[in-house]
Amino acid sequence: MQTFLQDLRYAARNLRQSPAFTAVAVLTLALGIGANSAIFSVVNGVVLKPLEYEEPDRLMFITSTFPGLGFDEFWVSPPEYVVLQERAAAFASMGAYNVGEVSITGGDTPIRVPAGNASASFFDTLGVPAYRGRTFTNEEDLPGGPPAAILSSAYIP
Repeated sequence: MQTFLQDLRYAARNLRQSPAFTAVAVLTLALGIGANSAIFSVVNGVVLKPLEYEEPDRLMFITSTFPGLGFDEFWVSPPEYVVLQERAAAFASMGAYNVGEVSITGGDTPIRVPAGNASASFFDTLGVPAYRGRTFTNEEDLPGGPPAAILSSAYIP
């Protein structure tokens, strides 16, 4: 223990004698630790932490492909989704969604917010219940059905 304390005092003395080196060393350590923390946070959230769905290993993301046009992954159109839903017997459940932005009006200035459309079966397929209220009904999923909206907890008017 005595040797360790002597080494520590010697290091502190040397760092005091060269403040420029000390500043560069501390800055380098701070940047390295910060970068590692940021990268680990991303890797943990995306790769290591399991998805917060009932059975994430059973979920699939289906896309169309158009190799002749250079599209390896292309969105599935609503008519394709209806055909897949009717004919794909290998899936226990199927839901669809798309994302974009909409303008919320009613105040002095319209607000642009992220939004999405989802089929009535989307939340059931993911096994995610509504935090409050309810999810969509099958009647609301039909063309000309009654309009309905689900607000996320991130939306604060």
